[in-house]
Amino acid sequence: MVYKYLKISTLFVLFLYFLVNILYIFQQDIWHRVDEVAHLDYIAQLSSQRLPYPREDISPEVASSLLSSKFMWLKPKEFKGTLNTAGILNKSYEMHQPPVYYALFAIPYSLLKNVGWSLEERIDFLRGLNGWLFFLAALCCIPIFKQLNRLNPQIPQDFGYFFAFMILIISLSDRYHISNDQLSLLLGQISLYFSLRFYHLKQFRDYLITIIFTILMIFTKYTNAYYFVFLGILTYVGTKNINKKPFYLSYFMAILFIILGLYAFDALNRIKITQAYFQTWVLPLESIHDFFYIFFKTWLNFDHFYFIKLLEFHYYFYFSALLLIINFIVLMRRLKYQSNEWLVLISFLIVTLILSSALCLNYVSVGTHWFSFRLYNAYLLFFLVALFYEPLLRCYQHPKIGKKIIYLPIFAFFPFYLYALF
Repeated sequence: MVYKYLKISTLFVLFLYFLVNILYIFQQDIWHRVDEVAHLDYIAQLSSQRLPYPREDISPEVASSLLSSKFMWLKPKEFKGTLNTAGILNKSYEMHQPPVYYALFAIPYSLLKNVGWSLEERIDFLRGLNGWLFFLAALCCIPIFKQLNRLNPQIPQDFGYFFAFMILIISLSDRYHISNDQLSLLLGQISLYFSLRFYHLKQFRDYLITIIFTILMIFTKYTNAYYFVFLGILTYVGTKNINKKPFYLSYFMAILFIILGLYAFDALNRIKITQAYFQTWVLPLESIHDFFYIFFKTWLNFDHFYFIKLLEFHYYFYFSALLLIINFIVLMRRLKYQSNEWLVLISFLIVTLILSSALCLNYVSVGTHWFSFRLYNAYLLFFLVALFYEPLLRCYQHPKIGKKIIYLPIFAFFPFYLYALF
């Protein structure tokens, strides 16, 4: 009975986190976040039934509001208060992004504009909608870990509460601005849940739902294409004792559909134009050490925790790397005696793939800052599983600590969360 009330109270605290985030949204000034101008302009242009190219100027209403605002990210040195001197800010430089998120948000944007809401009121509403998407994505950890527990009873379903909390905490500085990251994370969580159901039940319906949400995820953010690697492994492993043809046909048809969609959207040319803009201000990659430093610093956001520097970053980086190494060694020992730790192993492989692909792309692309931001949310759950799985499991199995380890951090951090906000 105590355990049941602990779960209910934990959900209540997580919901309070969400309400605090909503309050935080309405404290922020317009255009307070980098790239929000370009993201909103994409929505505004689609609400007018047009899809401009990245070379085009931003819409007049957005431009007028931007020039009158005290916040101007990426403002060039030669800026003199006019659009002609605003540089990249006067361009629709997010138009290289796939259209699913922006088309979805163009619907409420257009409706609110038609009933007379001001631009700032529309921005607050869309920020709040993003907050809901992000909160739902975090809560998806709970059914995901319940499904994992059915596959492998050694992975406690209570881990879902801890990882939901960790996603909310780690993503504090990205939680309120208009961006496609939040929808990307939600679609990814749903896709992961149904892929685990497919592996467990071997039903084609679950596989088809996974394919649909994976396609939506890629057409929300291109870097989610990594998920097809995971899905390919899952298709091979999960169809060993059943008829493979419908699964493989669906998998390759989905890849073909994505390729045709990217061609129709002229994605490569759009990305090239955007990269030409970014090359004027993104820092180049000078060494592998710089890459890992900036990658983890940006990704984990620990130096942006309410803009309070909690600890020296390089110590946290070394601690994270040590955790990953220890987890990997223990996992290899477990795999010698049992073969049902596959998801955690895939998490390690995904983390390795992320870091290596990011490193390669930054040598041939526009820079570490840009790449680390754009892949931020899509890989968060895989990273958390790989980083915290083994120490959490050891504490969870301890006779004295037990289940309390999952819930205590959630309650312990909440007073600080409120204090930092107000």
